[in-house]
Amino acid sequence: MGADGCLSVDHEPYYIGQAYAKQQVVLFVNASERSFDVWLGKEGVKRVPIKGLHGTEPMPLEQYVRVMKEEARSEERRLQLAHPTLRQLSLWA
Repeated sequence: MGADGCLSVDHEPYYIGQAYAKQQVVLFVNASERSFDVWLGKEGVKRVPIKGLHGTEPMPLEQYVRVMKEEARSEERRLQLAHPTLRQLSLWA
């Protein structure tokens, strides 16, 4: 966790609290509550809603696959922009 009490999950920022800055916390997915349960050692610290979820109802498989493909393409583009590579172009046309 950062010095400001924030952490990031899948590029989404979560504020846990200044009191927990620079400490190692564990996040458990609480699917039924659509949240993360934040723990420091054996102490439950906080529950934060998971950001970026799609809707409130389970989606049909076809829609889920479409969303996952879109997210994978977006992640690939993000990685390419973050880590550009050199490409050797052909000298002969």
